[in-house]
Amino acid sequence: MVHSQKQIKSVVKTRTIEGPDKKFLTVKEAAVYTGLSKSYFYKLIHYNIINYYKVGSKVLFLKEEIDNYILNNKVTSNSALKDLAIEYTISKKKGVNSND
Repeated sequence: MVHSQKQIKSVVKTRTIEGPDKKFLTVKEAAVYTGLSKSYFYKLIHYNIINYYKVGSKVLFLKEEIDNYILNNKVTSNSALKDLAIEYTISKKKGVNSND
């Protein structure tokens, strides 16, 4: 079966930009999706902080990579840091006591 270039572009566009299972987002769509500004995304691009794809003049982000970028920028709360410090101290004391 031979598909015309128009049919292929239509399928690609539906699966990447317009469809319900979007895999790629434009800068504007990424800003809406995350609640961050378009200028913030342009800064991420300029400083090469986030992966992006360039097709002609269009800049696209893989939705999954945007999610990963956000998840990798987690800030741990003070209470969670305190819990980690206590766990670390306890594990170190156990290590010291086992040598006695």
